[in-house]
Amino acid sequence: MFKRNLGGIFLLGALQLACGSSTSGSGASAGICDPVAFATLNAAGSNAKVCAATIKCIGDKCSDAAKECAGPDWASGVYAGTCGSYYDCVKSCKCVKTCVDQCDPGTTACSECLSYKLGYGCTIPCASDIASCGK
Repeated sequence: MFKRNLGGIFLLGALQLACGSSTSGSGASAGICDPVAFATLNAAGSNAKVCAATIKCIGDKCSDAAKECAGPDWASGVYAGTCGSYYDCVKSCKCVKTCVDQCDPGTTACSECLSYKLGYGCTIPCASDIASCGK
């Protein structure tokens, strides 16, 4: 469901250049499993690796959106907000893309939060940080 709603929406040329793509498909195997950062990249159509720079950038430049989507304690791994149960699913999937793609955002509000507020709203200002993490 998530993939059908958001697939391809944010395949922006600049973002593709900054993030590239990965053939591994897991996303977490070479990086850190931070559900908010992973879902942000996934919503944007990126297979970039999550690293500390991405997580820091989300906290610095996208804190309001992260709090709305994932709850006020998202940085400590406690999820609430518009997409709390979605982030719990991502966490239980250990950021493995094939599993995460089965997680259901549940509501239009969550889908919009993931795609517009974090996916689009955060990957653009964090593009250089995301690129520094590699694939």
